Amino acid sequence: HTEGVYDHKAANDTLPLRGTFEGTVTQAEVMGYTYQHLALSGSYAHNLYEAVATLDDPNGHLALQATYNHTRRIPTYTLHLKADSLDLNAMNLIDIHEGNSFSAMLHTHIRGADLDQMTGEIAIDSLVMHRPTGDDYLIREIDLYSTDPTPEHKMLSLHTDFMDGSLSGSFTYQSLANSILAQLHHYLPSFCYSHQHDHVVAHKNICTGSLKIYDTRPLRELLLIPIDISKT
Repeated sequence: HTEGVYDHKAANDTLPLRGTFEGTVTQAEVMGYTYQHLALSGSYAHNLYEAVATLDDPNGHLALQATYNHTRRIPTYTLHLKADSLDLNAMNLIDIHEGNSFSAMLHTHIRGADLDQMTGEIAIDSLVMHRPTGDDYLIREIDLYSTDPTPEHKMLSLHTDFMDGSLSGSFTYQSLANSILAQLHHYLPSFCYSHQHDHVVAHKNICTGSLKIYDTRPLRELLLIPIDISKT
């Protein structure tokens, strides 16, 4: 069930389009889960779009602010998201961490005309996994940076509490995950399963990278990877 108000104004064909929208979604079923109490509002004017959304669901709360600015040649995207006690397992978004919930703040500022041209930052602050035992687990920061010095050379940098990484070279984001999984499966077949998706466009990724892991506990706690590297 949805309710809403839409207001669109344009004095004539020569003036930029302007409008606002506001609405509520009482219930919406996605992937077998029925979300409740979703509110939306926003505005647009001359290639500048702004939106605000909130979710007040029994299995978690979300507050989102997003902006898409295409008033210049290269568009920019800005997003601020606050999640509070999201039970991702109950929402059918993951099949692990039953009974746990997550809270975090996410900020992004990205520019680019398409996925493989995008540069910017994705930052996650204070990712908390809440457990029924009360033994919460905290990761203070996860920062991902993307730069594109030349059209054929990209650079990715990752910084977290527990590891740092970098990747540079010629690659597409659409095929990068499959390439990394294929390499891990080649050297660690019992540790990593590689599944090639037919719909992913093949691309010859040529890149170099490094990964430094300082603490393996987050991999065990969050990703449930049974790995433990002790200092000697």
